[in-house]
Amino acid sequence: MCRCTHSSLLRGSRLAKIVVINAPSTFAYIWSIVKSLLAKETAEKVDIQGSNYTEALLSFIDPENLPKELGGTCTCEDHGGCVTSNAGPWM
Repeated sequence: MCRCTHSSLLRGSRLAKIVVINAPSTFAYIWSIVKSLLAKETAEKVDIQGSNYTEALLSFIDPENLPKELGGTCTCEDHGGCVTSNAGPWM
């Protein structure tokens, strides 16, 4: 069991990158306030995208690994579709 201190949660040392897609403008506004409470290194790892997110996702994820619904080419046909496949870097 992992015990995380408050400071380790704010550092985000295990987080490589997070992309929030289809974020409404209210989320972006709230994020602008919240990110001031985080370490600079952590806040820089968060990328907020609206409805035009495909290019941002493809800059981090190869098209063959990104589900077709999100702008990639992956369909996970061998696994019953991307939603049910459990395919990913953890496999």
